[in-house]
This record gives sequence, C-alpha cells and structure tokens, in this order.
Amino acid sequence: MTEIGVMEAKTHFSDLLKRVESGESFVITKYGKPVAMLSSAEEDKKAKTRETMGKLRKLLQEHPLRTFDELQQWKAEGRH
Repeated sequence: MTEIGVMEAKTHFSDLLKRVESGESFVITKYGKPVAMLSSAEEDKKAKTRETMGKLRKLLQEHPLRTFDELQQWKAEGRH
C-alpha cells in the first residue's frame, strides 16, 4: 500500500480517487505517521464481510449448531 502525505493527497485528490477506482489503496500520513486509509468502498465492504465470516466460523466451532429436534426439546423444557 502506497504512503502519501496529507498535503500531497489534498493536492492530487481527484487523481488519487481515479487510482483507487482502478484498485490501488493509499495510507495517508501526517508528519510521517499513518492517519487514514484511502481505498475502494467495495474492497472495504469485502474486507468487513471476510472478518465477519471469520468470527462466525470461530463461533460455530466453539458452539456447534443444534438440531431442530434439540431446539424443540429445549423449548419444551423452557430453555432458550
């Protein structure tokens, strides 16, 4: 991921957006320290989906799904 200073990003913002549309991502820095990321909204959405799916997989490993019959039995016993 390319690093770019905040002033340069401000000056070339339109060009950066075109490059983001073509798949590039940038870390915007202020005084050499990362402060923001500029990336495709679609890529961000995909990354969040991957993260959520990973959490779901972990949860399902720790707490396997129950069968419908088990859930019905729990309901009859008053458990939720």
